[in-house]
Amino acid sequence: MKYLLTYIFTFISFGLSAQAERNQTAVDTVDVTYSIYELFSDIRLENETVELKIVFDSITESNFNTYKEKYRRKSDTISKLISRTENCFSIRASDTIFEFPSIMGRSHYYGGFYPQINAHLVKVAGAGICEMFLIDQKTAIGLSLPAFYDGSCNQPLISENNRFLMTYGTCPDGKLCYDWYEQISTISIVNISKSNSISDLNTYRYIAINDFTIEEIFWVENDYIVLKVFDEIAFDDKGQDYKKNIRYLRGKVEW
Repeated sequence: MKYLLTYIFTFISFGLSAQAERNQTAVDTVDVTYSIYELFSDIRLENETVELKIVFDSITESNFNTYKEKYRRKSDTISKLISRTENCFSIRASDTIFEFPSIMGRSHYYGGFYPQINAHLVKVAGAGICEMFLIDQKTAIGLSLPAFYDGSCNQPLISENNRFLMTYGTCPDGKLCYDWYEQISTISIVNISKSNSISDLNTYRYIAINDFTIEEIFWVENDYIVLKVFDEIAFDDKGQDYKKNIRYLRGKVEW
């Protein structure tokens, strides 16, 4: 009888331990359709009083294309940490699976995983407005990236030395932009050199630009960016639109 009771006690203990382990690994599932702003706006970056300084110089189209061929994307857009269906994708962060469906009037897009800050990028667009959020893989804390323009969801870019995270926005309408915005283009940079998580981020610097609209931009060296820019979208005598005064620049970021 003694051995039988010992066996029963051991069996029950094993069962309780297995159940506890299952409970620890179980995850909740959350549809974020109507709650993305509440869920992922834990952190909002503040603008530093120090203005971002970038010194621009002209380069040739050939130089630009050479830089472009060498540019290495630094986010993983085919992350194993997400799952996809036709109209939805899911991200597992912390102990929760977050579902991002696309419905009429609102679409969610997966922007990739940034291992440098252990975060996923999600874009939400609808009614002419687009915003971006970083979601911490470990804690599910969210960071709302600065949005200077209504439809601005340009992919954030990390510098070659993993020191800076850059975002940008632009308006292609020339002087008409001033009817809605304070400047034609904006580049903002966050220093991520001492950060392992988005929870370590709190400020950014930005530069306001009124000399050009940005068509393309990317990092080429630790503190250098290159850009393809133009003045505005204009129209010829036949009413055909074109980009006025396309040119190419290299910028030195001074931090």
